[in-house]
Amino acid sequence: MINLSQAKSSDTILDPFCGSGTILTEAMLMGYHNLIGSDISAKAINDTKKNIAWIKNKFQISLSAQAGNFKFQLHHKDVAGLSRFISSKSIDAIITEPYLGPARGKFNINQTIKELEQLYSQSLTEFRKILKPNRRIVMIWPVFNKANRLSLNLNGFKIINPLPKLLQKNRFIKLTNRNTIIYGRPGQKVWREIVVLTKSQP
Repeated sequence: MINLSQAKSSDTILDPFCGSGTILTEAMLMGYHNLIGSDISAKAINDTKKNIAWIKNKFQISLSAQAGNFKFQLHHKDVAGLSRFISSKSIDAIITEPYLGPARGKFNINQTIKELEQLYSQSLTEFRKILKPNRRIVMIWPVFNKANRLSLNLNGFKIINPLPKLLQKNRFIKLTNRNTIIYGRPGQKVWREIVVLTKSQP
């Protein structure tokens, strides 16, 4: 997902559903040093803080090249208010796996899809305010089964083909009819759809 964003190491990356910090810590290890995370969950923020501290300690040598210019912000905020604490058009890439619905137990798929479509559409409205022009969002959408895929208001964004032409010829990588990548394991209840978005031309 980080590679698909085409972000440069000096770019500012945001994960607005940072969870335990998986994307942020991976970005650190890849050499990115302007990172912002946010999440509505206090537990998620605490988990991210712990994992960031562990990564910085464990891989101190590999991160030492960034000493002095490593910038990291963490916010305990709702995604609906992103533009109130992140400056307009200040983000180079948004990379995130948001809330995908109930993790276990029985649930109403149609109701869950409706709620997620509302959450993601609202999120994209905020993303549009803070993302720089011609930059990318790389986002996960859940796939519950072939008949139940999300369809939401893209709020001025468009889905783009994320793969170079060379990789498109690889028979092991197949795109959906809307230029997204779906992956999952046999028996997995919720598969993941990788969606790459850019701002539509006015």
